[in-house]
Formats: sequence, C-alpha cells, structure tokens
Amino acid sequence: MKTYSMLIYFTGKAEAIGHATGVVRSRAQGLILALDPLADVQGEGALQVPTGVAHFDTVVTVRGEQSWETGRVDFPGIDSYLDVETVMPGQFKVLASGYSTGSIAWRVIRGGGRFEGATGIVTGNFVGHPDDTFTDHQLFKLVLPA
Repeated sequence: MKTYSMLIYFTGKAEAIGHATGVVRSRAQGLILALDPLADVQGEGALQVPTGVAHFDTVVTVRGEQSWETGRVDFPGIDSYLDVETVMPGQFKVLASGYSTGSIAWRVIRGGGRFEGATGIVTGNFVGHPDDTFTDHQLFKLVLPA
C-alpha cells in the first residue's frame, strides 16, 4: 500500500445546467502546491506530477446551504484521473455581499492511470464569488495498491 497527499489550489466557475433548479456544472483548473514530503522518507517515493496541474469537472446539486457533488479530477500531464463523489453534504454560507464560503469532502470511488485502484478522501475549502467563479483549496489523501 502507498499513501500520497497533495494540496491543489483550484480556480473555476459554476454554470447552470439547462433549466434545472439548484444543479450546476463546476469546472476548475488547479495548480498542485504541495506533495507529501514524507513519502520519500518512508521509502514510498514521492508522487511526481510532471505538469503540476489538475482539472476538475463535477455536477453539483444545491439545496439550501448544502451541496452534493460527483465528477472527475484529471491530471493531464500523467494521463491519470480520479472519480469522486460527496461523502456527506457540503456546507456553505452565502454572505450579504454575494460571496459564499464553505467546505466539502469527496470520496475517491475509482482512479485511472497512475491512480489505478486508488481510494481516499479529498477535502475542500472554497470561496464563491458573486459572478459564479470560485477558489478552492483541496487536500487529497490517497491510498494506492502496492
């Protein structure tokens, strides 16, 4: 078993899907800020992501101040991906200024490429802007087969 941690900073935009109330498509591009520094010390080898970037494309369902999400995180530089879904509803608060803040946790349900057989959890803390753009810091904690 190998474990990896990554911190990724995403910027993106949410867009309505047709006329569906409370359902949006969320797309973002991210910069990998940090990898697990202990991986080499533990003899597991650090995860190398050549491009240092990731993208995600998810569908988000919003009800009140809760959200559910499912989709894919792609790592184009290594031709790999992670499919994710929410573990429990994400929580957010819309402020009077039109900004929102919140958090969500995704469960890794499958992976491909270098992430074949991956499981794990992704937690994110985000700020939504009045123009439907957002910033999101996501911490990935992955477990891969040996």
